[in-house]
Amino acid sequence: MPRLPNSKAQQAAHAFIRQKILDGDYTGGSWLKPQDIAKELNVSRMPVREALRGLEMEGLVTMRPNRGAIVTELSMADVDDLFEMRANLEVLAAISALEARTSEAMKEIERLREAMDSARTDTRAWVASHNAFHDYISAISGRKRLVMEIERARALIQPYIRLYIDVYGTPELPAYEHSELVRIFQVGDAGAVAAAFRSHIMEARDRVLKFLKQHNDYRTGMLRRQRK
Repeated sequence: MPRLPNSKAQQAAHAFIRQKILDGDYTGGSWLKPQDIAKELNVSRMPVREALRGLEMEGLVTMRPNRGAIVTELSMADVDDLFEMRANLEVLAAISALEARTSEAMKEIERLREAMDSARTDTRAWVASHNAFHDYISAISGRKRLVMEIERARALIQPYIRLYIDVYGTPELPAYEHSELVRIFQVGDAGAVAAAFRSHIMEARDRVLKFLKQHNDYRTGMLRRQRK
């Protein structure tokens, strides 16, 4: 198979590594070996190294001088802070989205909620649908910088959310919560929307932190290795 040009190879490597981290396939604290990734993608090592540097800027990868790159591993305090940040940012986006919502937008939000419910037995599909639901509401706000920061915060904590879901499955409570979010968003009261979105995200934080605290080996990689 012919190799991709370096620019496309870097983009492909970036997308590949990023998704592996978000899905929990590359676990927190694990070493990322450019030669192995390059071989898997059939590209040279250089675009993989460039991709790793880009992912370092996103906070997903930590570069160790003269040693290489590892998947960033968050502390409990980090996870707590990032959920708090995400809650504050998504509340701002949701309130802004209220003013821009249309009947067509509401139909799409409901479609995305239904897609989430349909994917409850497929973790990967459920997470993708869940992200699409939140992304769509944030995008309606039209606040591009805000949307970027929401995605950044969510990406950093997604591996820990995935770990929770991998162990316990997709709980019933979030299905009810998302139905309530749609209902409250439809009504259009800014105060109620702010309270609902914040409560939804902070309750997810509580579930994830409780799960992590129950395992002294809460670090993603350690727990995942024990489950294999």
